[in-house]
Amino acid sequence: DLLHAVETELSAWNWMWHHVRRSDRAQQQGDPGFPDIVAVRVFRVVVVELKTAKGRVEHAQQAWLDAWAAAGAEVYVWRPADLDRIKEALR
Repeated sequence: DLLHAVETELSAWNWMWHHVRRSDRAQQQGDPGFPDIVAVRVFRVVVVELKTAKGRVEHAQQAWLDAWAAAGAEVYVWRPADLDRIKEALR
């Protein structure tokens, strides 16, 4: 499971991170498309959208990713095949 692998790496490298499970059922406010994971460690902010191998980034999700990138965050769209890149990015 991709989410579990990312959570494991974040915890192993002492990131503070947040993920809303079942965001479709959670009470939320604000603009739609908020990223799956937001993580902070020292001077880094990482924002991640998790997708299946063929999953598409929706327009609202891309708008959030673009805004985070413009604000200086590292922005990623990760898929199951990206596990080695994920481990490298979070070290």
